[in-house]
Amino acid sequence: MLALRALELRATRITDEGLLNCLPEMPQLHELNLGYLDITDKGLGAIGSLSWLERLNLRHTAVSNDAIIRLVNEKAHTLIRLNLSNTVVIDAALAEFPEQSRLQSLSLLDTGITDEGVRHVAGANENCRARTEAFAKTANFAATGLPRIPDLRHRPVSCCNCDLRRSAAATHV
Repeated sequence: MLALRALELRATRITDEGLLNCLPEMPQLHELNLGYLDITDKGLGAIGSLSWLERLNLRHTAVSNDAIIRLVNEKAHTLIRLNLSNTVVIDAALAEFPEQSRLQSLSLLDTGITDEGVRHVAGANENCRARTEAFAKTANFAATGLPRIPDLRHRPVSCCNCDLRRSAAATHV
């Protein structure tokens, strides 16, 4: 068994079968990037063997809502960051996310998620910050309130969908 803590597979040619063969050999992975891979629900099944997984990037993959729901429920006790941008995830999937989880950052850019879906995730887990086009509408501040934030440069990037350099300049008015 390999004692890797992070594995970057983004935009490689690995397949579902490749994931099923290699991930069980790496149970200590904490971070896995599968963005831009041609994988499906079958390959995502291999993640079940990763008992310490904290960060997962599924950006621009073909995984289904059902697989995402299963994954988030199975990994609720370890997963703290999840990128579902450019996937088919919809509000109904977010409604199935567990009430209690360690999830702190959820990226939902270019998905079918609406304001209601973001509200559900934010309401179910107060520590989670969802990043999506709709986030600015559901966040605790509106775009007009940005200058009132004491120092935006020290806010987590996942708390908003904006260009921090431009926004930080607005705080120095």
